[in-house]
Amino acid sequence: MGKSIDSKRNMKPIELFDNLRELFCINKSEIGDAFLFIAEKFKDKKRDSGEEVIFHPLRILQIIHDSGLNLSKEDLKIMFKVILLHDVLEDTDTTEEEMISNFGLKILNYIKILTLLRIPKEQLNMLSNEEEDKVLKERDKKYFEGIFKSNNILFKVIKICDRLDNINTFSGLLKRLPKKSLAKYISSTERDYLPEAKKLSNKLYKEFINSLNNAKKLLKLVDNN
Repeated sequence: MGKSIDSKRNMKPIELFDNLRELFCINKSEIGDAFLFIAEKFKDKKRDSGEEVIFHPLRILQIIHDSGLNLSKEDLKIMFKVILLHDVLEDTDTTEEEMISNFGLKILNYIKILTLLRIPKEQLNMLSNEEEDKVLKERDKKYFEGIFKSNNILFKVIKICDRLDNINTFSGLLKRLPKKSLAKYISSTERDYLPEAKKLSNKLYKEFINSLNNAKKLLKLVDNN
């Protein structure tokens, strides 16, 4: 049995990847191409915390494993690959054609559903504050409905655990976002993600509660400085 990421913080990404494959009992030949792809796409890229971007999807996989969710072997293989690739359209120069060529249309469609549409700043700048709020709310509503109203549990599992890892690494967000945005981020997590996490796993729900409490404490430190 492999060890958790928390107990192997000094491991390299490829070592963590192999460790997680063992935890999920998945052969390297089935998902190794996705790891090599993101290793190249995210090369030298850092998160706000200063860590390599590639650790984020690996931690999501660890969260899912530790949650004890009961997923089929086929779902696990799809989930593993989609989690590794879930940020490439949003955060790299990867094209949809490139995704289809390397991983097929099915994987691309998963990732598109999990990717929040970015509206160009130039377009938003042409709108009044009221119009901008309306456009963003409609976009967010469509995005969340596509995930949480889907009959496919993988969308919910991946998105919830993605948000949980972001909350777990909240200190990184403190370096980038203004206090008002941070408070809104916590509020939306409590409103939109916490109830869905409770439906999936009591263990996930409790971890969300603990992580949100820690994030609120960090936000108070910002208030006091």
